[in-house]
Amino acid sequence: MCLQVTVRPYLFLQQTFGFKEKVLELPDGADLRTLMDIMHREYGLPEFHLTPNGKYQFLGSAGQPEDLMVLVDGRNMEQLQGTDTKLHEDAEISLFPPVAGG
Repeated sequence: MCLQVTVRPYLFLQQTFGFKEKVLELPDGADLRTLMDIMHREYGLPEFHLTPNGKYQFLGSAGQPEDLMVLVDGRNMEQLQGTDTKLHEDAEISLFPPVAGG
């Protein structure tokens, strides 16, 4: 069996992935780590790692580490079980790269 989740990237990630919204099929029991691995392998999510405090970081265009905010159904993964957060049918995943401005 599979479950379907909706992924919504924001800002430059839309160009990286080539979509504004996509429904993906994942294996039953998939967690956020599974989804992020698929996004990296199949859709071009920049190389990333998990920090000791449970945040995703990737190397930005200037070669500096940048945080990636991941929301599951509008809740930051840090408020859930981090990368071990189990996904459910029709879950909505939002991916926000860092934003600079002032």
